[in-house]
Amino acid sequence: MPEINDPKLASWRRCNRIVCYWILRSVNRSIADSVMYFDDASEMWKALHKRYSQSDPHRISEILNEIFRNVQGSLIVNEYFAKSNALWQQMNALRPLLLCECVPRCSCTLMSRMQKQREEDQIIRFLDGLNEEFESVKSGVLVMEPIPEMEKVLNMTLKVERKIKGSISQKCSEFIQSNAVQNSQVGEEQSMVAVSAFNNKKKFTNNGGKNPPKCTLCGMLGHTIEKCYKKHGYPPGWIAGYKSKNK
Repeated sequence: MPEINDPKLASWRRCNRIVCYWILRSVNRSIADSVMYFDDASEMWKALHKRYSQSDPHRISEILNEIFRNVQGSLIVNEYFAKSNALWQQMNALRPLLLCECVPRCSCTLMSRMQKQREEDQIIRFLDGLNEEFESVKSGVLVMEPIPEMEKVLNMTLKVERKIKGSISQKCSEFIQSNAVQNSQVGEEQSMVAVSAFNNKKKFTNNGGKNPPKCTLCGMLGHTIEKCYKKHGYPPGWIAGYKSKNK
């Protein structure tokens, strides 16, 4: 807060009221009632931080169990990643990385290495929860040195997913075409059987409703021995196998 005679005091008061309003609108009504009488936004924030920044071992245990039980299952890759990433964000909020307290602050790379280690833990759990179709991604990423970033691993997984969907779509298309060809062949066979049955029925009707005649010499139906070509000779222009070739 500026001094009383500072010309920026009016601006500070206006901004302070805005921040207080944001805080009160962002918390539960019962929590807002307990801090609404603070005039200074920084004091309001310090009170909330002191009250709710305590670690919750029970909740940490629940999130850790959810992280290790989380698997892809029937989810697509993007849905599975969103669920996994949300759990890790909650864990990072409940158990943030420790900050260096050296004065002056030291120049070692311990913080960046700890951050990298936690990101690798997230990648390993993400890969471990993928379905068996992504085994190539799992084995490929885990042998890399260093392990790539989460975004790159996600892109690799999405590419494999698109390839798997393309293969399944192609197989479905081939299966449908094969069924269509088989159904067409079955339909043609059924049509030929129907035509044959119709012709036999027609012969049966023309014969006065009796069974079609059978030749005692050649054994064929449709004529008797008095009209058998094998006994009396074939007519002029007769071609052997004419009917059998469906001509």
